[in-house]
Amino acid sequence: MKNIILAVLILALVTISCNKKAAEKGTIDTHMMNDGSEMMNGNTEMNTHACSMHPEIMGLKGDKCSKCGMELTEKTTVKKVVSTIYSCPMHPEVQGKLNSKCSKCGMPLTEPVVEQAK
Repeated sequence: MKNIILAVLILALVTISCNKKAAEKGTIDTHMMNDGSEMMNGNTEMNTHACSMHPEIMGLKGDKCSKCGMELTEKTTVKKVVSTIYSCPMHPEVQGKLNSKCSKCGMPLTEPVVEQAK
């Protein structure tokens, strides 16, 4: 009977200590969601950092990549630069920026070049 009471007492102490450790830690890796959705607590800084080797792995500052263990760095956005190339109306092979001069006749380049699909 003493052994049973002792076992129950030890089991109760272990259970209580495990619950205290979980409560002390307090943070569960819920911010590691990769679906881009915001968290229930209104955290709008979700996925502001990504792994430089695995850009699909996203998280917050200080997080580490789950694949390689590197620290996540701030994401950068790449802007697509679109520039139109113009040609001479008399010499379509001469191309350049708008209103630059044709090297053959000196006329301004005004005709937009249409790229053909390859």
